[in-house]
Amino acid sequence: MAQTLYILNPLTLKRVHPITKYQSFIWKPAYQETGSFEIVCDVSYFDFFQNDFILEYPRDRNHFGIIQFVNKLREKDVSKLIIKGKMVSDVLSWRIAIDQYEATNKSSTYILEDLINYNFISPANEKRKMGNLTISSKDSTSLLDYTCEKGANVLEELLKICKTTGEGLRVSDKLNGKLNVEIYSGVDRTYSQSANKRIILEQSKGTLKDIDFSIDTENYVNYGYIIGDNDSATGKPVETTYFEDVEQTGWDRREEYFSLTYISKTIQTEDQTVEIETPYYINMLKNECKSQMENLKVQKLLNCEMNLNSRFKYREDFNLGDIITVRDEETGYSTDVRLINVIESIGSDGEDISVILGDKSPLTFDKIKLIKERGLK
Repeated sequence: MAQTLYILNPLTLKRVHPITKYQSFIWKPAYQETGSFEIVCDVSYFDFFQNDFILEYPRDRNHFGIIQFVNKLREKDVSKLIIKGKMVSDVLSWRIAIDQYEATNKSSTYILEDLINYNFISPANEKRKMGNLTISSKDSTSLLDYTCEKGANVLEELLKICKTTGEGLRVSDKLNGKLNVEIYSGVDRTYSQSANKRIILEQSKGTLKDIDFSIDTENYVNYGYIIGDNDSATGKPVETTYFEDVEQTGWDRREEYFSLTYISKTIQTEDQTVEIETPYYINMLKNECKSQMENLKVQKLLNCEMNLNSRFKYREDFNLGDIITVRDEETGYSTDVRLINVIESIGSDGEDISVILGDKSPLTFDKIKLIKERGLK
C-alpha cells in the first residue's frame, strides 16, 4: 500500500486532506540545498493542491515540502496532475537581510538565530513577520567572523554559512505548532572511527545493488589570493590568503584569485560609520573564500542504489548529512564521503531509495527521470 501523504495549511500546519491515489512520488531532501519533490496523481485532488501549501511525508519528520507548481495535463485520454515543489526551507529565500549584520567569533547557530529573528520571527516591521517558524538548533562548535550585507538573501547566506562549516540546514518537524529552522551536523559513521555505528556500503555485503561514481579535478583549487575592501589607515585594499589544512606546493598547488571587495570593512549604524578591526575583517574574507572554494574541491560524486533488504536502513541506521564508507568492489575504490541527497521514489512498480554521496549534487528532476529510465526500479 502506498504511503499516505498529507496537505497542510501553511498558517495552522493542520492537515487539510490526505493523498492516497498517486501514480508516482519522488522525495529528494538535501543536506546543503533546499531539496525538492514531485507527485503525479489523480485530478480529483486539484482543489487541495494550492501553491504555498505544505506537503507532509510522514516517514520523514525532518523535512516538509512546499507546493510551488501545479500542472494538469492529459495523456492517452487520461488526465493527471503533476505537482512539484521544494522543501520548506525554501521559504527562507522569501526575505532579504533588511540591515547589514556583523558577528564576531560567533557560532553558526547564533548567526542563524539572529538572521531568522531579525527577518522572520521578530522583525521591526510587523508585516515581515512569519509567525509559523521557530528556532531549535543545538549550539554549534563552529565559530565565525561574519558579515551579511544589506539586501542579501537570507537563505543564500545561511547555505553559505553551512558550506563553510560543513553543517546542514533544514526546516524540520513541528514544535508547538510551528516549523523548526535548524542548522545541524551529520554523524561520522565511517569505518575508521569507533564512537558511532559504522556504515559500510558495498555490493557483496548486500547493502548496495549498484554504484556509479566520478572523481573530477578539472576545477580544483586549494590556495586563494584574496583582495578585500580598502583599509582607512593605509588607503589600500586589505589582502590576505587562504588554504585549508596544509599549504600545498609545487605540482600539488592550484591557485585562484578572489576579489571580495563587496564585503565592506565598515558597518553603517543609524548615526555613524564603524570600521571593522582588520583581524576580524580578514577572518570574514577567509570565511567567504572558504565558502567559494567548497565548489572548487576535487568533486567526488557517488550514486548508490540501496538494497531495501539491507541490514543498514536509511533513517534507522544513518541519515542525511552522515559521513559513511563506500567501497566499489569492481574497481577496489574506497572512500569516506558525506550523504548529501536521498531520492525516495514510490510508484506502481514498488519503492526505491538512491543515495547521493559527495561534495555537490548536480541532480534535477530531469536527472532523476533519466536515472529512472535507466532502470532504477
